[in-house]
Amino acid sequence: TSLHYYSYRDYSSYSAIPGAFREQVRTNLNKNEQGFDHEASSGQGSNYSNNPTSVVSFELEFGEDPSNTDRVKVELSSVEDIPLKSQQLAAQFEGKYHPQDIENVLRQSWDAATSSSGDGTATVMSPTPPHYNGPTPSTSSSSSWTAECTIELSNGLVLDIGPSAIGEFAGLGVFVRCSSDDRPVLQTQGSAFCGYGPCQAITDSLTDLSRYQRERTFEFKLPDNLGSYVWFEGELQTVWDALQKSGATAVRSHRLEQTENGDLSLVPDLTSPCYLVPPPERLDPKTLTIETMGHMCNDLAGGQQQWSDEEYDEVSNQRNLLVLVPRVRVNSDGILEPSGMPILTLSQSVLVTNVDLPMEVGLRYGHLYWHQQNVEQSDA
Repeated sequence: TSLHYYSYRDYSSYSAIPGAFREQVRTNLNKNEQGFDHEASSGQGSNYSNNPTSVVSFELEFGEDPSNTDRVKVELSSVEDIPLKSQQLAAQFEGKYHPQDIENVLRQSWDAATSSSGDGTATVMSPTPPHYNGPTPSTSSSSSWTAECTIELSNGLVLDIGPSAIGEFAGLGVFVRCSSDDRPVLQTQGSAFCGYGPCQAITDSLTDLSRYQRERTFEFKLPDNLGSYVWFEGELQTVWDALQKSGATAVRSHRLEQTENGDLSLVPDLTSPCYLVPPPERLDPKTLTIETMGHMCNDLAGGQQQWSDEEYDEVSNQRNLLVLVPRVRVNSDGILEPSGMPILTLSQSVLVTNVDLPMEVGLRYGHLYWHQQNVEQSDA
């Protein structure tokens, strides 16, 4: 099998996360042993807006008996902080109160606190995330559009897998909608959306792979030096932070080198590649779960042959909501290595409000992927 036939749907994708956000992000999500959590897929993490906002603080009392309540001081800088804060308080109270009940109280308190300040002037608030407006099934086909698989999450987000809205050539795609009109769902930048799919092997060879595997194999190559982002122990963080936190001394298929000015640099080791290989055949769409549905996402930017890297980046940033971020672990030799297929991660915050008509969400494949596809078509 020639490397020429390898499609390179690689981790250059997640460089689409805005740079200013990448400097600040510390989104903590609770994960299970598989590295992905159903609730975390709601994308409801902290807001890391670059716009400085006032911090709203207030005290709350929880409990049915007025003589025996739990009092806590809450500080919020944005309405987007509320879901994560609710989960933190639920953990603090050791499950005594349900996270959704806490969230409802926080939203009411936020609305009251931000309607006006003590002197009657409006409190400065961060911009409301835009409503997601992705492609929908065409008017002629929307009435007959049928999902192959539907996954409803407890936060009110519904994920459908069905015929892509960008054309028959795209096959199936992943769509989002809300379960009810009165419950819009916030999807927060830097949070996990879903898993990509099962990983059959982590290997240094591309031999004896099916075409399906070659088109969906990932190379574990971190393009942004020690600033590359990874999911490690349920947290989105830089490779450097993961190394510091874990005590790992190396990164698989990379070399740590010292630059002329004495800084450390992470360089891909081209002599020792690492590939993440999916199963040889596509899974039945009807059997997909939140952990395995990500490979059905289409790149809504497409791959125009004449596009430059910059042109593709511009269109992809406009149309694609999701990027790929590798997940890693530390092995017994103290080496940071991939632990499975990447996690589809939100590159921007949006509010999902559509109910009746599903909207397709896009995944950035990267310009290199489309370049390789065009080369293969030219050689066919």
